[in-house]
Amino acid sequence: MRVSRGMGAIRPELKKPKVIRRKDGDKVDLYAEGGETRSRPQNPSLWSKVKAEAKAKFDVYPSAYANAWAAKEYKSRGGSWAGADNRVKRG
Repeated sequence: MRVSRGMGAIRPELKKPKVIRRKDGDKVDLYAEGGETRSRPQNPSLWSKVKAEAKAKFDVYPSAYANAWAAKEYKSRGGSWAGADNRVKRG
């Protein structure tokens, strides 16, 4: 059995995002492909509260279920997202 060496061993063209800081102090993640930015919460204090609730509610965090619940709960409490639209587009 071969030991996994991460995604870089499987697909070397996938690189880790480059992290830069703007002059106003905000951190921006730039992906190696296309330079797109990540979605980020518009209300960071609400997002941190919801994330803390998800950590208490679910045994495993981060997980797909916990993150989906947290995002849905954040939106239901009036939160919104800024940045790149990362939804799947149907062609």
